[in-house]
Amino acid sequence: MKSPLNIHPPKNWQDFETLCLKLWGGIWKIPNEIEFNSDNAQGQNGVDIYGPVNNGLNYNGIQCKNKKLNLINGLPNRITIKDIQEEIDKAKGFQPSLSKLIIATSLPKDQKVEEYVRTTSVENIKNGLFSI
Repeated sequence: MKSPLNIHPPKNWQDFETLCLKLWGGIWKIPNEIEFNSDNAQGQNGVDIYGPVNNGLNYNGIQCKNKKLNLINGLPNRITIKDIQEEIDKAKGFQPSLSKLIIATSLPKDQKVEEYVRTTSVENIKNGLFSI
């Protein structure tokens, strides 16, 4: 469902990550347990934020992609299948293994990327990996 209100993306990645932390903390009903993974210098295995779910037996992760809506040349910015796959590959190294990976972006939806995420999620689940 599209919102009748346009909300502009945060101006920096820190505010976008904080927004995601609060949003999914509420959605997953773990507002006090959800955490930032680490600073970027330490490496994050494709996960900016993680939280325990299923009474702490599993972990969900979030990779945040706050991007400007337009490129320098004025064309619309888009997240790519390559971007998505790189984050999926990195998240496979997160320990303990994830149950779900959310890739949150401030960019508009893209049909081909959405389809890729759905089909890759099904394959991941078949292979005993996290959903996306």
